Amino acid sequence: MHKPISIARYETTFAQMLGVSHAFSFYKGRVALYAILRAMGVREGDMVIFPGLTCIMVPNAAIYMGAKPVYVDIEPGSFNIDPLKLEGLIRSMSAAEIKRIKAIVAQHTFGIPVDMNAINDIAKKYDIPLVEDCAHSLGSRYNRQLTGRIGIASFFSSQWSKPYSTGLGGMAVTDDPLIGKKLEAIQMDFQTPGTLENVILSFQMSLHRRLFSPKLYWKSMMALRKLSAAGLFIGSSSRDEHKSMKPRGYEKTMGENQAEAGLAALASITEDIAHRRRMAEFYESEIGSRNATVKIAEGMEPVFLRYPVIVNNKDFVLREAKRRSAEVGSWFESVLHPETRNLEKAGYIKGSCPAGEEVARTVVNLPTHPRVTIQDAEKSISIVRPFVKKLMP
Repeated sequence: MHKPISIARYETTFAQMLGVSHAFSFYKGRVALYAILRAMGVREGDMVIFPGLTCIMVPNAAIYMGAKPVYVDIEPGSFNIDPLKLEGLIRSMSAAEIKRIKAIVAQHTFGIPVDMNAINDIAKKYDIPLVEDCAHSLGSRYNRQLTGRIGIASFFSSQWSKPYSTGLGGMAVTDDPLIGKKLEAIQMDFQTPGTLENVILSFQMSLHRRLFSPKLYWKSMMALRKLSAAGLFIGSSSRDEHKSMKPRGYEKTMGENQAEAGLAALASITEDIAHRRRMAEFYESEIGSRNATVKIAEGMEPVFLRYPVIVNNKDFVLREAKRRSAEVGSWFESVLHPETRNLEKAGYIKGSCPAGEEVARTVVNLPTHPRVTIQDAEKSISIVRPFVKKLMP
């Protein structure tokens, strides 16, 4: 069965942009990860390591195959897996348990690259494949190398709030020929979005382009939640997913309309990335030195999806931003965003990742997307600045 031309072009364009051999599009980023883990042979009883600060939809990809997610704490300031804690976690396991670990999923949080040399050394030491979560990090570089090209496979997201949008969407990439062959077979086995689904999603993308702006951020979020609850909007997640239950129609590829939107978005991605860099530089100059908010090691060149700031009174900052119609985001509301209760259903033990839990209590984020202007950014900064909590050196 041949792929529609738009989907084939989109995948080829993405692969060429990233410099990889294989790229396969899926309905969502989490589905792309699910396909990668399936291609790697993850099955019931296996274990997959995730950071203790992520979206609950990410470990769900392993849970849906009967695997057990294992969480490792993050390094304060980098928002990413702490290599020392990763090594300590693996060392604490028996040889039989280590053998059950089928992947380490390294998330480049907010677009900040993971310390890939350190993580890669640990992965090789214990012979564990490394998968990159690049949902936030399109264009970010680690030692001049694009994120997404370092692990055995990687996945990207093009959901509404990601580096570019196809409404919903994901991409699985790899240079490994065997994984590439298996991903191709998996993609062919998945169902395609229905006609009505494509129409609704296209309408939503049009609505998003027309209405979404920093000034309308809070009103748009509220309206989308109401429409989604009423079944009039295709939300990014379902109630089942929030409970780590696999929803119907999960195993799905991308539709042609999504691929066409992706091609259009990639045509301006260089300009979009440049804008995000300028906005991040502006935030850094206004809030303080970079190390006062985030920890960027030498050789890392982040493209910030959102610019994170640790604050003393997160609830007040968000309420004030809403009152003044300023865009300030709440990622992460918990170590398994957006769920704040019953995290044990996703295999998380409260207190096991204290640094991640503390960040979730104190982090907000500032917009860098192409629609935010310096004036918008100044308004957001004026709300956040009085509450910025500087990190200890």
